Amino acid sequence: MSHWHNTLLKMGWPTRDGELPLRSIALTSCSAGHGVSTVAINVAAAAAQTADVLLLDANFERPSLAQSLSLEPSPGLSDVLCEKADTSEAVRSTSLQGLSVVPFGSTPNLQESHRELFPLLVRCLSADHDLLICDFPPITPDADFLKCLMPMDRIFLVVKDGETRSDAAQLATSRLRRMGMEISGVIINQQHHSGFGY
Repeated sequence: MSHWHNTLLKMGWPTRDGELPLRSIALTSCSAGHGVSTVAINVAAAAAQTADVLLLDANFERPSLAQSLSLEPSPGLSDVLCEKADTSEAVRSTSLQGLSVVPFGSTPNLQESHRELFPLLVRCLSADHDLLICDFPPITPDADFLKCLMPMDRIFLVVKDGETRSDAAQLATSRLRRMGMEISGVIINQQHHSGFGY
């Protein structure tokens, strides 16, 4: 079993008999540059070997999936939320069977009214795919996207080995708890591989 398949199992996917279905996973961090997008791509690629997976770039601050995967950046998530494109136009197939991607799109600085449509979009995308994996920006003290995490089934915090400060991780966890959300686990992003913890 590959490292990333093992990470998926520890994240709780695929779900076991009797467990609530896991249809959407959020990946975030508490600081930029901790490798959330890299982890998201690898986890999605591993899941796509046995399922229909959609990888969504929900990094409202520094989207990067289009560049990393050599895709046109638009239409994408921001264009759908602004009603400039249909969801079907934003979903792109990739060279990896089973994996589709929605890049961020071409509309920066989304208004709060646009982000309010995100939960509905998550429900629609989750219904059309076996697993939805979302790449979110860091949970910093001034982060204003946290409501977009609310429809996600599980939220995982990516921390960089030797760089993530414990007080920053605690602040991110506290901010989520004040909004009724919990961190499901921590993925430790190291130089050559990633670990997992709670």
